[in-house]
Amino acid sequence: MLLAARVPREMRILLNQQIPQHPELAYFCICHRCAPMERQKMEICCGQTPCITETQTFSDLCLKHTVVEIAGILNYAEHFFDLPDLSPSKFRNQSYRFFILWQYGKLGQHNRKCPPSCVVLAIRKQFPSDDGTYLGYRSFDEDE
Repeated sequence: MLLAARVPREMRILLNQQIPQHPELAYFCICHRCAPMERQKMEICCGQTPCITETQTFSDLCLKHTVVEIAGILNYAEHFFDLPDLSPSKFRNQSYRFFILWQYGKLGQHNRKCPPSCVVLAIRKQFPSDDGTYLGYRSFDEDE
């Protein structure tokens, strides 16, 4: 199942003519669940109707607290042999990892994909930041 990276201008025009749009709806959105993001490269839609965030598989893999917690514990213990960090940011990070693995398979070191806006928003809603601040997607070369 491939995700739509960007909605071509012609498709946006066609969609705007056929579907009543919400004023807050992001220009790149097809699923009606996206919103403008803090970085342009994060403005990606899942390209599905209904939205991928409405599927049971997404909910089971990316939003269930116990599933994400156990995966985070196992992942952390494997790398650091210590008690894991169970903060909301770690839960969000693990949820994004699950989504990317589900959609693209194992990508390998330094190969990253940005999750769609609708996915990011659903995960942020489930595991909110205490102060409402989010880092946003960074590609490998931005980490250094």
